[in-house]
Amino acid sequence: MRWRPFDRKPYDDRKPYVDRDPHDDREPAGMPGPPRQRRRPHAERRDLMAAEAPLLDEFRRLRARVPQLTGALAAGVDGLVLAHDTPGVEPDGLAALTAAALGVAMRTADATGRGDFRELLLHGTDGYVATYAAGRTAVLTLLATDGVNVGRLHLEGRRAGARIGELVDAEATPPPKRSPAKSPAKEAARTRTARTARTTTES
Repeated sequence: MRWRPFDRKPYDDRKPYVDRDPHDDREPAGMPGPPRQRRRPHAERRDLMAAEAPLLDEFRRLRARVPQLTGALAAGVDGLVLAHDTPGVEPDGLAALTAAALGVAMRTADATGRGDFRELLLHGTDGYVATYAAGRTAVLTLLATDGVNVGRLHLEGRRAGARIGELVDAEATPPPKRSPAKSPAKEAARTRTARTARTTTES
């Protein structure tokens, strides 16, 4: 058995690099890793995306009322795209950025005692990006040119967010469970048994 210079361990006690477990190269346990996006259950994602057609209809009506709009996107608070009409803008990337901005906005509102999130407005040199709460699980993001009337944008965005929230929450809420129907024959038998027991007791 050969020994390495200045090393007490023999070669036989060391695994070759190609045989090493790839998990051995991970960061120590105390080091924070990249944030992982929480995935919705498959059934819940499918139910939410079933509302896509009504959401697109709402986008068309919103564009008719605010001609300066250049895009609209409805997404879950976790970055899942529900419906989009964003020509020239990649919807998945916009939804992910919206979710990140929403997280910062919610933490800021909580730290300053501002209550629940309602809306977020970004004004750039070429236009606006506005995000509005849409029910319990979604947000509405609107893109508009710099010439838009901000008051009108807020008015229509809040209304559209409320309607979209109703649609999304209705799709995401499971129907109430119904109690199983009772058989008439079993009900009649139970009634006869109760009557017989009362008659026996009285006699």
